[in-house]
Amino acid sequence: MKNLLKHLSDEELLRFEKFINSPYFNTSRKPVELFRLLRNQENVNSDNHILFSSLYPGEKYNDTRFRKVLSDLKKLFERFLGYSGIDKLDPFSIDTNMLELMQEKGMQNDFSAAYRQFSRRLSAEYFKEDPYYRSLSRIELLQYYEGYNKLKNPSPKGLEKASLNMDLHFVYSKLNLIRDILLHNVMNKDKYKAELRFFDEILKFAEENKALISKEHPNLYIIYLTVMATLKGSDQQYIDELADYIKKNEKKFDKMRLNYYHTYLASYYWNRINAGSLNFRPKLFEVYKQMERKGIIKSERYIPHSAFNSIVIAAVWAKDFIWLEKFIEKHKTDIEPEYYHDVYNLSMAKLHFYSSKYESSLKHLNNVVYRTPNYYINAKTIMLKTLYELGDYDGIKFSLDSIKHYMYRNNILNSQQIHNLKMLIKYFKYLLKVRSRDNVELQKFIELLDREKSFVPERDWFNEKVSELAVIQNG
Repeated sequence: MKNLLKHLSDEELLRFEKFINSPYFNTSRKPVELFRLLRNQENVNSDNHILFSSLYPGEKYNDTRFRKVLSDLKKLFERFLGYSGIDKLDPFSIDTNMLELMQEKGMQNDFSAAYRQFSRRLSAEYFKEDPYYRSLSRIELLQYYEGYNKLKNPSPKGLEKASLNMDLHFVYSKLNLIRDILLHNVMNKDKYKAELRFFDEILKFAEENKALISKEHPNLYIIYLTVMATLKGSDQQYIDELADYIKKNEKKFDKMRLNYYHTYLASYYWNRINAGSLNFRPKLFEVYKQMERKGIIKSERYIPHSAFNSIVIAAVWAKDFIWLEKFIEKHKTDIEPEYYHDVYNLSMAKLHFYSSKYESSLKHLNNVVYRTPNYYINAKTIMLKTLYELGDYDGIKFSLDSIKHYMYRNNILNSQQIHNLKMLIKYFKYLLKVRSRDNVELQKFIELLDREKSFVPERDWFNEKVSELAVIQNG
């Protein structure tokens, strides 16, 4: 139970206490007492026997009885999450259900007044997502049926309006799904190959109604542009349009949505960079700097660990190490607690490497756990470069061998990750080979890099090291 309560903020804990104290939801005092004991666990031994003694002073420990109280508190916690989610995830459902019940109970005058008020509220709504489309479609149908209840001939306008919003809801939901599938296929080795029904029809509908959607349905328009940008790949028209649209309307969006939309931009830039279009690196870094300036860098309570790592990489590419150091210091406490140790050490390893503090960089790298392939590739890349700068060439050979084994025994690596590892192995081996050779071999290395059309991780660094070797050999 303690592990469940830790997911609530201080404000949510206060609301949960009010919730369990309400006789509408809970008629027993024991779950309330147990909650207070657990909440003050720093000052209380949370052993079951001690907790039972606090709940039932002077009584012998009864495990069944204690677990019943624990179970009741857990059920209240789950109901609290459900009720809390109503306003957050579906803010219109209560009013929609109210209208449904008013009509069912024959409360015609009350229904009409409530419909007008709720309809005005929906008309003024700027954020149009799943709850909006569901509720608007439903109340227009209820209003149409209410005409028959009043023995009048209702106008079909309500049916037309309900139909349009059902179409928009379907398109909005399906475009979100399509975007997730497209990104899944970009990021994963196993591609999703099932048929996408209505795919062409949805894109045609969005294109034909583009003017209406961009003006009155911003959330739908943003998802449409995101999908088109992902589909079209190298065509920048849609991503530029998306960036411009977000900038023009940013004051109308709340922080949570701005975080999502800037993440869409960053995701596109990452996909293009990973495909070899390095000219998107400055745009990626600018997106992250904007997010930091606007205070939208966090998703909910924390910065996701993958996002933190991505920001560090973008800052390194931009060579803005002053900004990076300030960012790490300012936001290190915003890292997800579960990932804090690894993310912080990997970030500091990169910062220290580019500050020529190689020994310190290695110390931080040795504290990183390779949770995912991206962690592994990131850490190993910095480690190889650090070992080179320290002149530990045997260490490089050992690391390259371990990378090769990792690559061939790890079946979750996607094609881009495999390619990146192969390039690292290829060019680090070549760098070791030409280190003690003449200028001819160095020139061959430069020509090899120039001819390489596919993406080479750390291409600039390899060129820099070869240039340094050329200066030494010519000196």
